[in-house]
Amino acid sequence: MLIFCVFSASPALGNIIPRADLTSRLDSNHQGINSYSVVVDLDGYDTSLRIWQHAENWRQEWVSDSADGQEVVAVAVGQGRFDLLSFGFDRSGPPITRIIFENSAWWNKAGLDFDRQSYHFFHGRPVLALGMAVTGNTGPQLWVDNEDMVPLRMVFSENQTGLDLGWLEYKNIGNYRLPHKLIISGPGVKMTCNLEWRGINSRYGENLFSRQYLEQTFSGANLSPPDLVEDFYRVQTGLYK
Repeated sequence: MLIFCVFSASPALGNIIPRADLTSRLDSNHQGINSYSVVVDLDGYDTSLRIWQHAENWRQEWVSDSADGQEVVAVAVGQGRFDLLSFGFDRSGPPITRIIFENSAWWNKAGLDFDRQSYHFFHGRPVLALGMAVTGNTGPQLWVDNEDMVPLRMVFSENQTGLDLGWLEYKNIGNYRLPHKLIISGPGVKMTCNLEWRGINSRYGENLFSRQYLEQTFSGANLSPPDLVEDFYRVQTGLYK
């Protein structure tokens, strides 16, 4: 697994923050967001990912530049952690941005040990690493900004492929702080994504997430996504079990 080289080599131990204080701060970060859309542009590629999510419903579209403009090369709709219907690839899994909005109960179920804590630097920011008391701890890790308590790094060492997510360049969108850069690292894969958030708490029509409507629209279409789409989802395998 590719590991970022911008955190301190030796963990600094400090006062343990009580679990109740941590979960309260983490759960309040994005508690008021019920829907959103985001455009994910990948550095070095002419293909981007469009994501819509409303509560448990989601849609993902991969769009590539062509001589005729832009065309959809893969699309999927789903609910929760399940892919309901996709065209252009077998299965996508939930949007990668979904994990930003997961609460402390989800992390606890995923195996995060909130009582394992250490301090580091990540891309120049002081962070509290949850799930990591000493280098080499197994299990998921959640690194949060010391001041804002927003997620900066997520490590899933026991994921089927190994996955390292860096969430950077937080900016205020409405009353919420959201990352505008994502670095995805896994075996043989490192992608830098730029995130453009739109439509926070907007209302979307039911057809956008409808399996039946998607089938009517794309049934028979010959969609051919680039290899990066498969790589993008491959490193996320097993993230949502």
